[in-house]
Amino acid sequence: YCIAGYHSTISRPYMWSSVYVRAWICNTDMKTYINSGVLVMNLDEIRKRGNLFERSIECYEKYKPSLILMDQDILNSVFRGSIKLLEKRFNNYNFDYRFDAEDVKNCIVHTPRRAEEKTWAMSGFPVQRLYWKMYLRSAWGENKTPAELLDVILEASAKCKGIIHGRSNQCLHEVMREVPLRIVWTNQLMKLLRFILKYIIYRISRRFSR
Repeated sequence: YCIAGYHSTISRPYMWSSVYVRAWICNTDMKTYINSGVLVMNLDEIRKRGNLFERSIECYEKYKPSLILMDQDILNSVFRGSIKLLEKRFNNYNFDYRFDAEDVKNCIVHTPRRAEEKTWAMSGFPVQRLYWKMYLRSAWGENKTPAELLDVILEASAKCKGIIHGRSNQCLHEVMREVPLRIVWTNQLMKLLRFILKYIIYRISRRFSR
């Protein structure tokens, strides 16, 4: 195998959802679609298949409108047929970060999400203590002064929108404002049509641009 990783949770929705269609368009196999947060890479096998950078760029240009997770989509496409699945303990994660103390033992804890959504950093769950403990041992935290460390913690706190917010009515207003958009934007049928339309337009534009 060229790479090994944990089977991604997004690769297990019902058949003919937008995820399945996108995977088909991008030439990925849902049965072996892995999360790229934690990878084992067989460099010798990868090099035998050519230049990884060039192959990735070719994949990006070919499937550009349908790529969402970029590196993850590209790796799963480029190495389709040569991907080994690992146990969950090598890539233990959930999007709520409600890990119990036992959940973070003897495993690799993967904390996805964008910076402003990293609520695990100030969550109060066991993973919070683990995160800051490892942060202080890393190159990012080992030489920080108490004042610099305080700035980092305050910045992380300010970005935790899911936990820290203003008045309740303000929070409710934000939620209600996004409801109609989310219903339309996250609907599986709308996603499916959007992916297909984007792909068709992209292929047509590429043909006429040559």
